[in-house]
Amino acid sequence: MGKSALIVLLITLLISCRGEERTFRIKGKPRDNLSETNSILINYKTPASSYGSNNRPTFTITGVNAGDLIRLYQNDPTCSSAVVSSGAVGVGKTSIELALVNPLSVEDTYTFYADSTDLNGHQSSCSTGISYELTASICPVNFVHIEANTTLATSEFCIAKYEAKCSDSTDGQLCSGSVISESSRTPWVNISASNAWLACDDLNSESDLTNRQLDINNDGTYALISNREWMAVAREIEAIPSNWSNGVIGDSSLSRGQSNGTLALAAGDDTDACIGTGQTCSDSIWHINKRVHNLNNGVIWDFAGNVYEWVDWSSADSIMTTLPVTTHCTGASWAELLGIGCQGLTDVNDYLPSNTAYNSSHGIGQYYRGNGAFLSRGGSWSANFYVGVYTLALTNSNARNNYGFRCVFRP
Repeated sequence: MGKSALIVLLITLLISCRGEERTFRIKGKPRDNLSETNSILINYKTPASSYGSNNRPTFTITGVNAGDLIRLYQNDPTCSSAVVSSGAVGVGKTSIELALVNPLSVEDTYTFYADSTDLNGHQSSCSTGISYELTASICPVNFVHIEANTTLATSEFCIAKYEAKCSDSTDGQLCSGSVISESSRTPWVNISASNAWLACDDLNSESDLTNRQLDINNDGTYALISNREWMAVAREIEAIPSNWSNGVIGDSSLSRGQSNGTLALAAGDDTDACIGTGQTCSDSIWHINKRVHNLNNGVIWDFAGNVYEWVDWSSADSIMTTLPVTTHCTGASWAELLGIGCQGLTDVNDYLPSNTAYNSSHGIGQYYRGNGAFLSRGGSWSANFYVGVYTLALTNSNARNNYGFRCVFRP
């Protein structure tokens, strides 16, 4: 029998009735394990290539219908072994994104297959496989790889998964140790912008500043995150559907993290994404106070909220740099990012999302016109709707109990 929406069984009945031969056509049900109308295809989503260091890659499954249950299999061309990810296609959709439930643990090449079951219980055949090679990460432990961004003119780099913590202080106060990136401990605060820059620079192996900037030891360079690097991460967060409340880019809001509390929090397990906020969410369940954002190659904690993070204006200088022109930047008040009237912020790639129509109702944050030229971003634990991944504040460089920082590694 061939494939079709309805299998027609042709039955010839010989009936002795006035010597006539009569033919009847009887309609039957489609058989399971046959692909009926759609051909399932698997495409790379994150990373958008056949290899990468992301141990929980995401795939886009197409050729499916709303309501279909989609299953993803690993190294099984028969689609009969344990399912590594699954999900139902949304209303009005013809595709679905599936990420592995459990991370890949061995650097190797894996092949993934998919099948579907429709609302009538009919199961498709197994799709053609797609290969993915898990490669070694170029990033230090608890750093996440960010790909080069031609629009922002940023090279690839690795960003700390967590806000900077102090190696000899559990509460981030009175620190005399070095920077670490880990989930425990509260962020390193009460540090000036210039000292935050130095703390990241001190992670380098070279003994003097000049050699560190030149990377004489050829082992990469640690630095305070620059403004364009911050923008590269924010734009990546903006472009991932699962970071939005309705799972659709631009539909409703990005999460703001710890933004209506009373103090800075330590991080937790990636699945406990609202830890410390008094709210309930997970790595897959959204909430406005969700502290974890998905990236193409992992996740990042507290990129919005918890503590403001000092940002270096430029990555090209050997000192902490500030906004070059601060005319009309003062006023000590909040405003929508699109309404910035600061002469030092004229390039939208320095402060606005890809969709410049977004505002704080989309969870991107606002702009604070303080009295200074030092940049901080992301917002803090009590700034409410002013907080977001694009939040930008201008102040002096003084240390504050709600200001921290985050380092990057440039390979």
